[in-house]
Amino acid sequence: NPQNAQVFYFMCKFFILQKRSDSIPPLLQAFVATFFECSHQKHSPVELLRYFLNFPMPIEFTPPSYKGCFAEESLNQQIPYLWQIYCLYQSLHGSPEEATDAYEAALGAVMQEEIVQHIWMDYLVFINGRVVRSNNQAQEFKHFTDLVNRCLVTVPTRYPIPFSTADYWTNYEFHNKVISFYLSCIPKSQHSKALERFCSTMPANPGLSLRY
Repeated sequence: NPQNAQVFYFMCKFFILQKRSDSIPPLLQAFVATFFECSHQKHSPVELLRYFLNFPMPIEFTPPSYKGCFAEESLNQQIPYLWQIYCLYQSLHGSPEEATDAYEAALGAVMQEEIVQHIWMDYLVFINGRVVRSNNQAQEFKHFTDLVNRCLVTVPTRYPIPFSTADYWTNYEFHNKVISFYLSCIPKSQHSKALERFCSTMPANPGLSLRY
């Protein structure tokens, strides 16, 4: 299915792992073109992604016509994955400000928990990359640490049990993944202090307690 945004997102991730991110722009052009008639002649793929995602468009923007075989309901089902594509593309080919704005907008728009977690991980990887390349690493690392803490606080760990209004189950799997990533970004000499801090904010996290 050439209009499958989820598959396209994971294909982009594959190209990044292969250090072939320069292959993504023409592929994005071809992907977006599958939705429209003659879209590539007037608009950039990023413009059309922003149109998909209901960003305010310039007054002179005239959207192209959807292809006759395309159902708008199908697009609505793929919006969360289009957000992932948009954020990933901006992190690779946009300015740092454009990428940050894209991730922040996505976190405010996407409701599906699993996709929100993917967006958070991509966001943290992007910000950590900025730390590595920055001339002011102390300031950028503080921003990275603040973002990690915000992620851990805002992503839920308690989920309702089906057919019960009073009982919940707790899952720290994603939080532990974020913490492991954070630890991989700091010297080993700082791991103990960081784990102590995380344990104090998540005392019921068994995986974290075992590591500490």
